[in-house]
Amino acid sequence: MKGFSKIVKMAVVFLLIVIGENRTFAQKTIVYDFEVLQSNKSKVKTNAEVKKAVSALINEANKKLKISKLNVVGKPELPPSGDKHDFYSLSIYWWPNPNTKSGLPYVPKDGKPNPGRLRIKDLSNLTQISDAIKTLGLAYFYTGDKRYATKGEELLRGWFINPGTKMNPNLNFSGCIPGVSDGRPEGIIDGRYFVELIDGVILMKGGISSQTYNGIVEWFREFDRWMEQSDIGREGKKLTNNIGTSYYLQRITYSRFVGDDAKARNLINNEISRLIRLQFGADGGQKLENKRTRSWNYSIANLKYWFNIAKVSEDMGVNLWDGGDRLLAKGYDYLEPYGRFGKKWQSAQILKVDYEKTFSSLLPMGERKLRGKSRNQTPKNTAPTFILSEVKF
Repeated sequence: MKGFSKIVKMAVVFLLIVIGENRTFAQKTIVYDFEVLQSNKSKVKTNAEVKKAVSALINEANKKLKISKLNVVGKPELPPSGDKHDFYSLSIYWWPNPNTKSGLPYVPKDGKPNPGRLRIKDLSNLTQISDAIKTLGLAYFYTGDKRYATKGEELLRGWFINPGTKMNPNLNFSGCIPGVSDGRPEGIIDGRYFVELIDGVILMKGGISSQTYNGIVEWFREFDRWMEQSDIGREGKKLTNNIGTSYYLQRITYSRFVGDDAKARNLINNEISRLIRLQFGADGGQKLENKRTRSWNYSIANLKYWFNIAKVSEDMGVNLWDGGDRLLAKGYDYLEPYGRFGKKWQSAQILKVDYEKTFSSLLPMGERKLRGKSRNQTPKNTAPTFILSEVKF
């Protein structure tokens, strides 16, 4: 989220944290807790912290009013299909081959991002539109100012609806490795940015046309069908690491958004219940993520995906917080000593990381939903009131 300031990140997340009493509201959003949003909205005029957070949110939303032309059709090179409407991205950890004149086939360097991939802007544009729609949706929800919904609708139509610029509902060429693969199931991870975008769309629903809203719903219906039925989607379903977690977070989010709760519930009760047992050890360690060269980053990001899955599952009547041998609680407790109490991380981490800052993204849900063994300890550095909303790596 380049350009998304630290203060605004903290403010946005603060607005997703429970302040004061717990009240019951009809569920609206999917990953965001609508009860929390409504409770904080009722305090905008009376609670100084909420008022400050909303003010920071509005400042950032006003910047989003100036954004234009976020789409997939302006990339400097076409995907293998030759269709500029197909999303296209290069795999993050693959580099040109130093032993060939052409640089092909690309070779892997786990944990070391290849900056050359950034020449294709589809992924960058996706992260920007996700951030913009999330911010504009929250601003519209808290203020009722139609400008935010109007701008959001303009951006959404450019990405999902307008014939000249819309993205085709697939990720066939995401995570491409030149000379190796045109697209891979691992590329499905790029779609994770759609999850919070959808909640932004829901929050601005009252301020955009039904044609636009229904058009977005239909786009995600087709996209979910692609994830379920395409060769890449079927292979993505088999992945058992953080990408597999992201796959199922996306699937249940899309299913709920298009109104197919039966599909979401089936995925939760069967595939997701299987996956959680494959990923977490009895001690809460994430076996596959701990093998990576940036194991802390991946462990944090994967647990954040699981927290979001647990929130959606809870709305569907399935309690993953306490179910499944309390593996999410164990996963949280496993990471907490390193993220809050200064314990030295033992697995590989080749790039410098702020353990406390990255762990803080788990704190709102972790402290509210789980009861871990370290609750009675005094943190080395007390966690900030405002907490980053997601882990970026």
